[in-house]
Amino acid sequence: MPARRTTTKGYDTARKLRKEPTPAEAKLWAYLRTDQLGVSFRRQHAIGKYIPDFVCIKKKLIIELDGGQHVEQADYDAERTRFLESQGYKVLRFWNNDVINNINDVIRSIQFAMEDEGKIGKDKMADQKTNSNEKPVRVQFKKNATAEDILAGIHKIQDEWAKRHPELAHRLYPKVYDENGKLIPKE
Repeated sequence: MPARRTTTKGYDTARKLRKEPTPAEAKLWAYLRTDQLGVSFRRQHAIGKYIPDFVCIKKKLIIELDGGQHVEQADYDAERTRFLESQGYKVLRFWNNDVINNINDVIRSIQFAMEDEGKIGKDKMADQKTNSNEKPVRVQFKKNATAEDILAGIHKIQDEWAKRHPELAHRLYPKVYDENGKLIPKE
């Protein structure tokens, strides 16, 4: 008989949390449910003594949504992240207001995090020609950079990569990039 993921109390707490999602959780769940991103996600899935907001077992990916209370509990969140990473998961964190106001950017970030070399095949990766003269994309952030500044920097890097590798970008992210590596406009 396999080991239990958590205690009976943990399962009960997860069940209660699933019944009362925050507005941000409900909005993101509308995009994650029913394999819309090509993989299954679970909501409020207990792992040890923690209950992450969303978990993709297949990709070993956890998505956490943080509200204002997380500013005061940074140490707890760091401990929680360390534990989940020690279990082999990659943890992504988004602020609730990013989910509410910038859902397309959040989905795009999740899609990039789920990137898997096995999906393309190692031989296909070797076929991608890289120009050794390519300059690396550099993004500088000010000391007081906001989450929006950082997200914009990440998007700049992703978009530059897509321009350099349009076929690969379109194969990996057909809903994000067209055949020429150009960003598909948001609806």
